[in-house]
Amino acid sequence: LALLQSLPMVEKVFWYDFKDDGLTREYNEHNFGVVRHQRFNCAPKPAIVAMSVFVRVTAGAKPVGLRQNDALFTLPYRRPDGSELLVLWTTAGETKVRFSGRGVAGCDLMGNPLAAGPPFTAGVNPIYITGRDLAAQAKSLRYKGGIYAGKAHHPLSGHQRRARGQGHQLSEPARRRRRSR
Repeated sequence: LALLQSLPMVEKVFWYDFKDDGLTREYNEHNFGVVRHQRFNCAPKPAIVAMSVFVRVTAGAKPVGLRQNDALFTLPYRRPDGSELLVLWTTAGETKVRFSGRGVAGCDLMGNPLAAGPPFTAGVNPIYITGRDLAAQAKSLRYKGGIYAGKAHHPLSGHQRRARGQGHQLSEPARRRRRSR
């Protein structure tokens, strides 16, 4: 969801589907729901917990730019109260990330508080770090106050960046639409 939310061309996300369509565990079409079939009282699956944590943590926050540093992905958000949120994950293995700032706290994909830190460990499941005046440092990441240093790059190809309006001049109507988001 964070990845989709970071792309300005994605306006809405529709989840397919809310409830499992059938009872046959071996048939994939019967298992896409985030809750089980009504025969199982629509019992929640782990996916709905992860979705609710994401929605709660990012509520009202605006993503400000997905970055990739080697296998580590970071997506900072600006929150309505002025605090910052960083969503971090890796595509392989684990990476220790040190944070500084005021009120630094974190939770995992399922909303469980992270062990007292920093450093926190980023892995293939996202972690959420909140605080004010956040600064982060990992083997391949330097982040402070919304600014990246080092070899960070945007994970989209040049063609995708141009489609997003990076790499060429936007028309005035396109700039107005982008500002109004």
